[in-house]
Amino acid sequence: MQKLLTSLCNWFKDTSNGMTTLIGAAGPYLDIAPEGTDFPYVTYTVIGGLPNWQGFTTTYVARCHLQFTLRDVVADTVATNTELVASKLDVLGSLTMTDGELTRRPIRIEEPRFVAEPIDENGQRVYAGILEYRFNVQRTRGV
Repeated sequence: MQKLLTSLCNWFKDTSNGMTTLIGAAGPYLDIAPEGTDFPYVTYTVIGGLPNWQGFTTTYVARCHLQFTLRDVVADTVATNTELVASKLDVLGSLTMTDGELTRRPIRIEEPRFVAEPIDENGQRVYAGILEYRFNVQRTRGV
């Protein structure tokens, strides 16, 4: 799983993807951004995963379910950024990881969800766009 997460973070940071301005200075972040992180930023959460052992060969497919949450204080910016990330992930062919492992095309679980968080102690409301994807990672057994 760590190889997938590292590859995904590197993919987000790749300047050719046009997402470096919306992921946060050192993002995307696992679950919670550090205190004081400027908006906009992206967090990711590992929802779960399940290996598919069919075939009983030396390779198998691990299904990894991930959630990406894009946050900003401007609702329109969240909507725009969420659509941008979804459009990039929807056409992503594969990610190559170390040891020859790779992912197949990610599958979007559902349409983006948008939420408004409660107003914080500074009188600021944070908006979030939520994307869920399943990544199928071809792995070598025993790793």
